[in-house]
Amino acid sequence: MSEIVKICLLIIFNLSYSTFATTNFVHLIGYDILAEPPTTSSGVTDEDGCAEQCVTNTECIGFDYLNSDCTLLINVRNIVTNISACNFYIFDRTADTNFGDLDLTETDKLVYSNAYLNNSCPQGSTDDITQCSIAVTVKKGI
Repeated sequence: MSEIVKICLLIIFNLSYSTFATTNFVHLIGYDILAEPPTTSSGVTDEDGCAEQCVTNTECIGFDYLNSDCTLLINVRNIVTNISACNFYIFDRTADTNFGDLDLTETDKLVYSNAYLNNSCPQGSTDDITQCSIAVTVKKGI
């Protein structure tokens, strides 16, 4: 078993806060971020460099940093459990987000605050003033 998996298993399901490039990110231990990767950044040598790349991209909600590969993420869909993952970081925008009467877990708050950037509908969806919607294609198996 690789050392990184052993370390992840020791601290499963833990959210830890890290500060990179003067912006707070949550280091997700035991979770994956389901999102669209816009680009892989080259020339990045550590998590700090990856965080700086994310901060300069206005669509970036977080990043995946593994084995010196930095992938910036946009358009968050969800955060899901994966006990062997410890390479995802997500912006902590919860302090700047009004959740109203929503009763959300800390993980759901991270998803919500990054999905509704600047109080607008998530990327790729349509805003009809009262709600956000997105067209989805559903395939039925035979």
